[in-house]
Amino acid sequence: MALRRAWPSPVAPRLSPGARVAYLLGMMQAGAYGRAASRTEHLLLGLAGCAETTSAQVLTSLGLSVEVLDAEARRECGRGWFTRRLAMHLDPDLRALVGVVARQTPADGDRIIRSGDLLLALVEHGRAGGRRVLDGLGVGAEDVRRALAETPLAEAGHVETQIRLVDGRCVHG
Repeated sequence: MALRRAWPSPVAPRLSPGARVAYLLGMMQAGAYGRAASRTEHLLLGLAGCAETTSAQVLTSLGLSVEVLDAEARRECGRGWFTRRLAMHLDPDLRALVGVVARQTPADGDRIIRSGDLLLALVEHGRAGGRRVLDGLGVGAEDVRRALAETPLAEAGHVETQIRLVDGRCVHG
């Protein structure tokens, strides 16, 4: 019996290490929230959770810490009923969001999805919990676009290529 993959295989190899760590942190948040599927609000928390990534730097420059986002996510989206599954699945809204990013990435030239790409797609195309959390905090697409333009890309150099997840924390090396 073959197990279903929780992540679409064409996208996974194209995630930068920082984006992959953000996704894994989001999955951990989904479990902590009592959800059996990773949703856009969990991805948002994952994007803020690794301080070395571009997305976390952008969110910090907008005054949004993990604690602020977590409190707003709990207020906007609530908790779920944890049901036991073999693998963490993607919510349909999150799957659609990843599809949008995967279609836009080849236009960049390097075919790598970075955490900043995920954050921008979340705020521009997201329609679920992650977008509601940002809207509840008064952050719109233009704010994120401006902050991304002003933030040096942590992932363009070698900074994000060495990021990995160890014991639930983001580390270099």
